[in-house]
Amino acid sequence: MDELKKRLMEQIGLDEDKSQSAIEIVLGFIKEQLPENLQGMVDGIVSGEGGANPLDAVKGLFGGGD
Repeated sequence: MDELKKRLMEQIGLDEDKSQSAIEIVLGFIKEQLPENLQGMVDGIVSGEGGANPLDAVKGLFGGGD
């Protein structure tokens, strides 16, 4: 999530606290949209469980990727 926070700070001009808040809001929204049995997957992706890059894992959830 550090990469995402850095991009928010550089590209939008948010400070570190606001960047972290934005990330938490978006992750909360994503979790609300998922069925309850999949919400924990978001936490696993964010924490890097399984060694996956969190950004790549999220892209995979939405059909993105290379």
